[in-house]
Amino acid sequence: MACPRGSVTTHTSSRETWPERLASAGRCSPCRARVPPASADWSAARKCSVGARPLAGEDVLGEVAGWGLTNDACHITAPSRSGEGLRRAIEGALSRAALQPRDIHYVNGHGTATVYNDAMEARAVHDIFGSDGPPLSSMKGYFAHTLGAAGVVETALCLMSLRHRVVPACLGLHRLGVGHRVNVPREHLALRRLSHVLSFKSGFGGINAAVVLSAARRTP
Repeated sequence: MACPRGSVTTHTSSRETWPERLASAGRCSPCRARVPPASADWSAARKCSVGARPLAGEDVLGEVAGWGLTNDACHITAPSRSGEGLRRAIEGALSRAALQPRDIHYVNGHGTATVYNDAMEARAVHDIFGSDGPPLSSMKGYFAHTLGAAGVVETALCLMSLRHRVVPACLGLHRLGVGHRVNVPREHLALRRLSHVLSFKSGFGGINAAVVLSAARRTP
């Protein structure tokens, strides 16, 4: 995403409902300790592009409102236990979007279903949003970890959440297994208002990236 703020458009259409079409036999189960194997399901993928202005005929799904990028330089593979790097990335995204934590209606986490990652994410989210923050879920329970593609795939699906005002359940979660209280839905949530989504990812080498997506503004 080269532009700090721009529209996100789609070039294909789908008649399938969201987010049920993502459900598969896979059970990555974010926020739990065990990680059973999961199968991939690409049926919901759409071709998206990001640009300052949409081209003629393009369907604008949303807007890149802000972003944040940090590196905690903690470990080559393990995340920082403090969650400080991720917290700073989220704060940067909110600042660039000129939004407050209370303005975010859904948080799409990295959610790898590993003990250290889930605990770190829960701590960072709790530090910013508190115990009564917006719903937080991960999509990896539907199609597993797409590695380098995770940010792009899950950003595209966050745009579908904005469009349909639906928060996908954290598939496979039966009992919360993180130390900080976070709002993780076990069922899909239909919200009356869903205008801003925060999505973040953490990777090897201590990298943390966060992006705020906003619903497309209606033109008269």
